[in-house]
Amino acid sequence: MTAPARTASTATRWRSALAAAGRGVDAHTEALLAAAAAGDPAVLMAAAAAGDPAVLLAAVRRCGPHPDLDTLNAACREVRRDRVAERLADLPGPQLRWLRVRALLGPGVPERLAARLTHGLPGCPGLDPADPLVAEVVLAAMDGTERAALRRHTAEAAHDKGLPPVLVGRLLSATGPGWPGWALDALLAAAASARAERRWEAAAALYSRALCEPIGDEARLATLLALGDVQLSCAPEAADRTFRTVLRTAPDSAAAARIAAADRLLVRGDDEAARRELAAAYHHAPATPPPQTGTAADPTAAPPPPGIGTAAGPATAPQPRTGSATGPAAAPPSRTGTAAGPATTAGPTATPPQRTGADAGTATAPPPQPRTGTAEGPAAERAALAALYWLAADRAGTPPELTCDRVPAPGDATTDLADPAGHGVMAWREAVAGEDLDRARRHALAALDPAAGVVVPAAVQVAAARTLTLTEDFATAEHRLNGLVEATRGAGSAAWPLAARAELWLRTGRLDDAERDLHDLRQCLPEQSWHAGTLPRLRALQLMQLLATGRRRKLRAVLDAPLPPGCERGIAWAQLLYARALAEAADGQVDAAVGMLHECGRRCLAAGYRNPALLPWRSQAAMLEHGRGRDAEAAALLRAERLAAERWGAAGAVALTELRASLLHADATTRADRAVVALWAAMRGSWSAETLLTLERAAARRRSSPAAGAALRAAGRIGTGNGWSVRAGGKGPAPARKSAARHDAGRSPAETGGGPGTLSAAQLRVAELAANGLPNAAIAEILDITKRTVELHLSNAYRRLGITNRAQLFDVLSGAAGEHSPVC
Repeated sequence: MTAPARTASTATRWRSALAAAGRGVDAHTEALLAAAAAGDPAVLMAAAAAGDPAVLLAAVRRCGPHPDLDTLNAACREVRRDRVAERLADLPGPQLRWLRVRALLGPGVPERLAARLTHGLPGCPGLDPADPLVAEVVLAAMDGTERAALRRHTAEAAHDKGLPPVLVGRLLSATGPGWPGWALDALLAAAASARAERRWEAAAALYSRALCEPIGDEARLATLLALGDVQLSCAPEAADRTFRTVLRTAPDSAAAARIAAADRLLVRGDDEAARRELAAAYHHAPATPPPQTGTAADPTAAPPPPGIGTAAGPATAPQPRTGSATGPAAAPPSRTGTAAGPATTAGPTATPPQRTGADAGTATAPPPQPRTGTAEGPAAERAALAALYWLAADRAGTPPELTCDRVPAPGDATTDLADPAGHGVMAWREAVAGEDLDRARRHALAALDPAAGVVVPAAVQVAAARTLTLTEDFATAEHRLNGLVEATRGAGSAAWPLAARAELWLRTGRLDDAERDLHDLRQCLPEQSWHAGTLPRLRALQLMQLLATGRRRKLRAVLDAPLPPGCERGIAWAQLLYARALAEAADGQVDAAVGMLHECGRRCLAAGYRNPALLPWRSQAAMLEHGRGRDAEAAALLRAERLAAERWGAAGAVALTELRASLLHADATTRADRAVVALWAAMRGSWSAETLLTLERAAARRRSSPAAGAALRAAGRIGTGNGWSVRAGGKGPAPARKSAARHDAGRSPAETGGGPGTLSAAQLRVAELAANGLPNAAIAEILDITKRTVELHLSNAYRRLGITNRAQLFDVLSGAAGEHSPVC
């Protein structure tokens, strides 16, 4: 039956029931019918009445005059409960037993498995235990003792009959403690299954229940970490309490578990609270190596838990393709245990008794703990805790001189810069300050390529990978972030790697990938789980993605979404101010946008964020100030940003500033053309979100500004098929090439002096890059073609243009050289 037919049928039954109850079908009733039919083809009443007109009739008779839909639905449910209870009272024992076991199993259990537990029992036609209302009534009819006995018997029978541990664990979830060793395995398997399905509350309840069973120290710590991971997504405050429990109660031999808990304290972004907790943990960390136990020193021990990277030596990765950042290829991030699962709200209330004997070795803890070798000794643990402390302090905006926790900062005389975690913090500090790109990259690679067995917290690895993004070493950054996302997939701790990778996609023009990662980020760590001081960063990434893809309606919804109190206190607020300013400028609210950009700049400078590759607020403000006729202010802003960009040395940051400066001068056509080509090369043949927004602004001025037109023509020539936004006018110069071809038909290149319009699209892309000084090997890598193909395209371009070298090529493509602007 089609949806309209079902709607009409249900509405007819409703009218009949109303008429049988002596109620007329008045205007009020017709309005209810219309609202129900519009909201659901089943007309809402079908679910509550289970399609039974008799239930509907009885419900109508129970209601007063003119009932609303909620009242009618509630009455239908009450009628059905009464009818199910009446049936239960008349059932014989075997049928009632069948119904109770099936209700206890719940929906989703395959029939073949359920039949193994109810073998020999007669079914109960007319009552479906998969119906939540029927199951609720069946189980509510039993007292607590009966339900506990049934659950215990069913769980034992399921284990004895060899049913999957996931099903056995679900049956054990509502039972008391004191089971044999197989129960812990089943509970952990059920928790991992619920976690993989992102049923966070169910997973957390199962992990909490598992902690009530006898469990060894190592398995207990791993289970607590898994519990905290899923609590991040459904009960963030409880997650923080769980991680603090691990940090404070783990034995001296469990350094890796303490580092993992400390690492996870930074996930939600409550950096000030995390900083205080990390300071206490640092001072309580053991100063001498703990005695090694047989289990800890076992060379066959399991890998570390999710979010803790251990390096097994350098491996190969794609060679970075930046002009200024050179160095060895990076090693892939360590693949540690994956965290995939749901969460609960409650943490453990007591330490369960320890298991001994045969039971002690059978439990399979969620992510297993790493062995504690010499590389994880007290010095390494204290170094990791200190790195996390300073990472939290920097993110919270706490000036070093105001901290009184006596935790040595990376780079102090009291610290060892051979420590890879400290290198990660130094890398991020260098990156935000924008002082030395090569030194920042060396620090980042040292953090991501530690010695074998050395633990580097995931938060530090993310900071190092973000540093590589700012150095425009995109290949290595992508490689590292991919590994971190995989290592933490399915848990709240995946939030920071996903956010960092979404930022990378925005910088490299992979807007669909950015949208996917932002969606996954919200799934694993919903907005309500983020701390108020960090939530603005998530909103800023969303706004930039929506701005770059031109989705203005959804953009407005994100702009209007409320933010919790306290959002303005962290550095993330500067990121949101920047994104909001761009959105307001796109809507023509120039004064508001300029104010936001200047406030963004004040906050960045106060926090030491001086790198324009991070937030190019000055050049954005300069373009808006120029539009308001304030050229002196625009010139000062652009000069400052250009100096900062050149001091940092990333080619893309310099080219973006140059492009924005050229757009402020109508006659700077060559400058705009070259800036666009340089940007396209720096971004590896794609347009970043920032570039797309700048080109869109140029498109709005192309009728009055030759420089804007030149930028758009250059983007159209080289950017087709590489993420070029048609909204910004990037359709390419095909008409010009056709007219040039017609005009020069039958003439040789030498006679025509061949212009760029005579070149094919592929030849023009190669020629543009060659004219800007890129060697053939680099051009081949950017365009993903062979070096021989590059040489062939260049030879054909020289022949068509009637030239013989790259200097002439530059003159032909760019026109008169030596064009300068007083702005920068």
